[in-house]
Amino acid sequence: MSIPTRQRRPLAMLGLLALVVAPALLAQSANECDQPGETPDVIVGDLHETRRWGKIGDITGFSIGTYSCNVGTCWLNWIDNTNEHPVIAQNMYRLKDGRYEHIGQSWLKHGFNALSFQICNTGCIPTDGTHLGVNCSDPYSSANNGQQFRMGPKFEVNPVTGDFPYPYTGQNQSGDPIYKRLQVHDDMLNPAMNFGAEYFVEGHYIAADDAAAGNDLNNASYRPIQVTGGAGTYNISLIGTTQREQPGIAAWGDNDTGVTESFVDVPGDGRFYVSSKATDLGGGMWHYEYAVQNYNSDRAAGSFAVPIPLGVSVSNVEFHDVDYHSGEPYDPTDWTPGVSSVEVRWDTVDFAVNPDANALRWATLYNFRFDADVAPQTGSVTLGMFKPGSPETAAVTAVVPTVCNSNGVCDPGEHCAACSADCPDSGPDDDSDLTNVCADCNDLDGDNQGPPGPVGTVEFVSSSRLQWQAPAMPNGTGLRYEVLRSPDAGNFEGATCLTPAAGDLFVDDATAPTAGQRLFYLPRALNDCPSPQDRGSLGVDSAGAPRSGSGCP
Repeated sequence: MSIPTRQRRPLAMLGLLALVVAPALLAQSANECDQPGETPDVIVGDLHETRRWGKIGDITGFSIGTYSCNVGTCWLNWIDNTNEHPVIAQNMYRLKDGRYEHIGQSWLKHGFNALSFQICNTGCIPTDGTHLGVNCSDPYSSANNGQQFRMGPKFEVNPVTGDFPYPYTGQNQSGDPIYKRLQVHDDMLNPAMNFGAEYFVEGHYIAADDAAAGNDLNNASYRPIQVTGGAGTYNISLIGTTQREQPGIAAWGDNDTGVTESFVDVPGDGRFYVSSKATDLGGGMWHYEYAVQNYNSDRAAGSFAVPIPLGVSVSNVEFHDVDYHSGEPYDPTDWTPGVSSVEVRWDTVDFAVNPDANALRWATLYNFRFDADVAPQTGSVTLGMFKPGSPETAAVTAVVPTVCNSNGVCDPGEHCAACSADCPDSGPDDDSDLTNVCADCNDLDGDNQGPPGPVGTVEFVSSSRLQWQAPAMPNGTGLRYEVLRSPDAGNFEGATCLTPAAGDLFVDDATAPTAGQRLFYLPRALNDCPSPQDRGSLGVDSAGAPRSGSGCP
């Protein structure tokens, strides 16, 4: 198919289109953000130092040195004595016995001056320190990032917009050696108690102009560390290399091939990462382990649910969080677990009861775990949002207990819709539409049988209009469409949703890729079948495998 402008072109895959802008087409006349399409983009280019400040009780205070880089096309605000500068979160994680846990966090270091080094790119365009120039890097030492008088709390910062009040709470206030700094308990570090454990630190920048530009999903990086010492005195040092633009939770999957990694972008809010693993304990028992990181959601999460089949035996239900400190207002009460016939669930107190309840807030990671007597399969877990708004929940792909035991018998709790090997679909066809009950999305509605097939020819008919043909097999009434847009051709989970007007076979999208970026599009048909069977196919990739992608809200 022919794509007429802006190097828009399809790939040789059904229903997938790519949109590309060459770097030469993007104006770069100066540092200022004065040309259409120019945006700042701050990342953590390196985690380059550690510092141990001292100990109070069984808690040691640390700080991590960070190198920020502006990989965008115009400068990033870095203005002291205003709220127009970045804030920097520091975190520590431990991977031990298959469990990846958040073991320490800091208050936020407030930026005050930007130097003009270059460790990420060449061609730095220097500034006077009130901005981070294009292709420039700014080093904050571990001592700098541990300056208590420049540190403020997380609760005042909206991670979606980057907004915070100025002056901020705690400004110019100092305290004991651990006050506001990255705090970690002895038993999390003691080598005698943590044989074989691996440790990681993370830096995460939040900046209003970076967020406004839509470049706020690459602002965290992590790096391995080692822990040394004994007799209650522990220190950390960097090892390995910084994993740029990778959140702390990615270290689990990077160091354990058995981990399933997913994420979801909550419309109008931010992103959550979910990593999961099932471990065979023997004797028919399995351990299910989940780590959920709130990357930058302001609404936060207040519940987490894992589906289970009827009759499953669940035990050892546990929860783990990370401590807030130094005056952050949040209630530390653990989430309440519960097991019903259909799910294992954890909840914090409702927002309406306590707005400062122990929700899963931005730049923190919580764990959920249990044992069950059924093997795993890929399914969906559900995050419940803490602050009011829409949507109220978000579904994320993860490892879950299987609903089928594959013993050749249609046991209680199994059904032909999910366990076709044990429960063959032999009928009935109550609505006489020639589709048996398990293959039929609604066996009482003869007009709707199942999800629609893939849409027809997809092409750009102008620089901003994507057009397609209706599916050859609608399999129901009330056809409508949604379009998923992603910068990654291989990942449409959590993609941006574009919603055409009812009945339209096109959508307009004026979004332009940044320099060297590609945008990929997958249109999908929907019909009047009950959700989720109303969503049609996304086609297949070049290898003939079915594509997957999240649904629009």
